[in-house]
Amino acid sequence: MISIALVLMMGQWTLMPVDTTNYIGWFPSLALDVNNNPHISYGNESSGDLMYARWDGSAWQIEVVDTAGWVGECTSIALDSQGRPHISYFDRSNYNLKYARWDGSAWQIDVVDATADWVGAPTSIALDSQDRPHISYYDWSNSNLKYARWDGSAWQIDVVDAAGDVGDYTSIALDSQDRPHISYFDRSNYNLKYARWDGSAWQIDVVDAAGDVGDYTSIALDSQGRPHISYHDADNEILKYARWDGSAWQIEVVDATAGWVGVHTSVALDSHDSPHISYHDWSNYNLKYARWDGSAWQIEVVEGGGLGAGFFGTDRSLRIGTDDCPRIAYHVEDPEDLYYAHMGCPPLAGDISEEKGNRNIEFRPLGKKVYLFLPGQTRISLSLYDVSGSLVQNIYDGILSAGSHTFIFENERMGVYFAVLRHPDGMKTIKVIR
Repeated sequence: MISIALVLMMGQWTLMPVDTTNYIGWFPSLALDVNNNPHISYGNESSGDLMYARWDGSAWQIEVVDTAGWVGECTSIALDSQGRPHISYFDRSNYNLKYARWDGSAWQIDVVDATADWVGAPTSIALDSQDRPHISYYDWSNSNLKYARWDGSAWQIDVVDAAGDVGDYTSIALDSQDRPHISYFDRSNYNLKYARWDGSAWQIDVVDAAGDVGDYTSIALDSQGRPHISYHDADNEILKYARWDGSAWQIEVVDATAGWVGVHTSVALDSHDSPHISYHDWSNYNLKYARWDGSAWQIEVVEGGGLGAGFFGTDRSLRIGTDDCPRIAYHVEDPEDLYYAHMGCPPLAGDISEEKGNRNIEFRPLGKKVYLFLPGQTRISLSLYDVSGSLVQNIYDGILSAGSHTFIFENERMGVYFAVLRHPDGMKTIKVIR
């Protein structure tokens, strides 16, 4: 993986508002259930509450999980074998690490670690084969990386690394033996570090020491249990990626295109063990996405327009479904909203995409046709999908003049379909019943 390719393909992403109440969506973390439906934990910036949203197949269901003070920062979510959410998060009112789980009828909430003056931010959670939580987190008071696991009756807590000021920007993953692997930032030496439990002791590596590197880490394990880590290089203001090839760390620059890029990273692997990374472009205030196509990094702007998209993202903001489609939960700073994006995936009923740069485009069903109004000459593509997300017909791809246009589908089979309009300012999906 040595070459870099930049492809800006904004318009292929479906952008969907999840929660747009006042000042919402901080620290979003995403998990996907067996049907690839999204579940998101996040914070309410107005009240300080911990929030949870899930897609039930037709609409977003939103709940308040914890209201006991200013809670809900640095959230991280994982789903158990029954599809029930488990969330680790920071309680700023008491400076504690907390944990919430849905038991099928109510939220059960624990204080995991209250041993220090300030402990639990940031935090990252993973569940083992018995659905028991494992949490990595930063002990700010003692400048340590810590790790907590539920053994079935109590929380067992370890200090993983205490060599200087270590443990910030932590991210955790479990291998097939339920052993934890953790990426984190060494603030004393400005290095990216990695810790793994070998069954008897913690093994710790310095992954990258080339300057001020290693903040905003995110870790994922491939099918061989080897770590892949996305992170930020603050010296050069770029996005970097490291992977263990079995004998050494291979390190690459993913995005060094302009300004300050690569913060709030989240990495996930597809069924071919290829990495996908979401991250924030601070200079242009965009949410960006990079994927390895087998020979080069392909880079896209997911949400742009200077809206602060992807700001306050977590190491679990990006997930790859069983269909290899990327999905991202993200915070938009202007206005303060929670959004969900996916690309090339089966449409969710009710998917919409607001045309941030061009709100005058009209797109709606018109009997057995679809109606499109363009305020100016625009390049568009129009496609028809069935309810499974399979492509039925590419209807149009090219430049259209300003004004009204109607399109007729060739498909005559009765049923429910989704018409997807892509244009330079975004994407719009409508339901069409024939």
